Amino acid sequence: MKTTLKRDVVLRYTDKYEGVDTIKEHAAIAKSQGAVWIGKIGRGIGAGSIKKLREQCVLVDTKLYMVRRVNAEYECFESKLLDICGDLPSKDKALVPQYYRENNIMNFVQLWLKVDGFEKVDSQRVRELVVPSGLNLVDALKKSPASIFFLEN
Repeated sequence: MKTTLKRDVVLRYTDKYEGVDTIKEHAAIAKSQGAVWIGKIGRGIGAGSIKKLREQCVLVDTKLYMVRRVNAEYECFESKLLDICGDLPSKDKALVPQYYRENNIMNFVQLWLKVDGFEKVDSQRVRELVVPSGLNLVDALKKSPASIFFLEN
């Protein structure tokens, strides 16, 4: 019998919009509303992976790690992944930061991830996270330009 591993998601991000602190903007909504949607612009993941992750979120604690390079280190925030989908549910548009609309990026989002908030991850712990190839997350981030990774537990 094949054992299914739990998968956590890692999303590499940058603060590319002037005056926007991605984590701060999303955290404010999560704090006031209990949840927030994060949009991933560009290539998403397949429908099969989305379906498996949605099912997993219901059954077990699933994490989203938001990570970015700051100088020579990686800054990482951890969230509980509540839901994931290709199209934002219309009833949840208020759970998306205003800068998505102000910068006309809603239509470019290919993957939506709903989380409950953000907790900063210690830099030592970030180096202990491992991707399926066996590399630690920091080495995987350095070697690959990918913006989305999975961690298997």
